[in-house]
Amino acid sequence: MTEPMVLPLFSSPVYVNDTGYKPTQQEIDYVSSLPMWLEHAHSEIVDLTLNTQVLNLPKLNNIKTLCENELHYYTNQVLNIEQSFRITNSWLTIKSQDQWHQSHNHQNCIFSGVYYLQTPPDALLNFEGDPGFRDSFKFHYDYSDYNIFNAHSWRVPVSASTVVIFPSSLHHDVAPNLTTTPRICIGFNAFVTGKLATRSYCSDLTL
Repeated sequence: MTEPMVLPLFSSPVYVNDTGYKPTQQEIDYVSSLPMWLEHAHSEIVDLTLNTQVLNLPKLNNIKTLCENELHYYTNQVLNIEQSFRITNSWLTIKSQDQWHQSHNHQNCIFSGVYYLQTPPDALLNFEGDPGFRDSFKFHYDYSDYNIFNAHSWRVPVSASTVVIFPSSLHHDVAPNLTTTPRICIGFNAFVTGKLATRSYCSDLTL
């Protein structure tokens, strides 16, 4: 008699990896000196770079190569997609004490990612899932334990050298930084390149 199994079909694949590459103090000082603007919308406060192509800066070439390699592994080895993906834009955010980022997703891209240069202790990235069966009839369930099948949200621990890659449609947020250690990270978006084609329909597309 075989054991019963539960299939996590049609999941949202969130890739988390400690790359082992801890940025140098020179890299942290450099990104911290980039021109920023203070976004203050919907009661959130976060510092963002004016430059939305920061990974193209020569001094961040090591981090760019790292993010490209992680993106390739995620799309090619995890999702088994044969097409290539390229990073289309990238930016730096600094969340100082009491700064936070509201729930949001990313538009005009397929996958998004973030590389952490510096984090406070016990830093988290929070994801919000599709309610699915939990919201089917507006019932409120009590759970003995949360897992990937019943959770409304999922908190991913992050630290310096962590990279997280996920579908761009997935909502995520960052809680207020309650420490004096700035949370510094580079976010990026990615889009497919090359030829997309199907044998059944006249819908070839080359990007």
